[in-house]
Amino acid sequence: MKPFFALSRQLKAKKLTTKLFLRHALHAKLYLIHCHDPNISIICFLGSSNLTLPGLAKQGKLNVDIPDYHACMKLQPWFNDRSLTIAARLRLYQYLARTC
Repeated sequence: MKPFFALSRQLKAKKLTTKLFLRHALHAKLYLIHCHDPNISIICFLGSSNLTLPGLAKQGKLNVDIPDYHACMKLQPWFNDRSLTIAARLRLYQYLARTC
C-alpha cells in the first residue's frame, strides 16, 4: 500500500503527469517514468493494468517494462499528444484521495 501513498503524494505535488486518451476506446496504458538515476533516465510500462492496487497486483493483467531509452523516447511524443482534461484530472485526484 505504501507505493500508492507515494503515488498519491506525487500526483498532488504535480511531480507525476497523467494523460487520458479520449479519441476512441483504448484499453492499453502507457506509464512513462523519468528517473533521477544516471543509469536509467526513463523507463516505460505498457499494458492493460489500471493504476490501482487491484489493477497492478491482483487482477490477471499483462504489462511489459521498456527500460530502453530510445524505445521510451519514441513513445514520449505519443504520450505528450494525449491530454487529461481538468475535470478528468480532478476525478483522478478525488479517487486517489478516497483510496489512498
